Amino acid sequence: KYGDMVLNLAKSLHTITPSERDMVEETVVHIVQSNNGETLKELSKRTGNVLELDYLALINNLEENAVLKDGQWVKVGIVVKYQ
Repeated sequence: KYGDMVLNLAKSLHTITPSERDMVEETVVHIVQSNNGETLKELSKRTGNVLELDYLALINNLEENAVLKDGQWVKVGIVVKYQ
């Protein structure tokens, strides 16, 4: 029943080419410091965070509308090229 599908899948597997690798991106966690009075939305814009604000608040144990202190450590998600 699945023989042709499995065979086609196997035929599609190959070593990734340099141009294919250049197209791959991943989201990694960076830990950054906030500025005094900054919001998560402002920090996201400044740092290039790609995570949704509700998720960003969740992983940092904060409310979405939290006002951050100077030097407060915050986890953000940054998109980088796959290495």
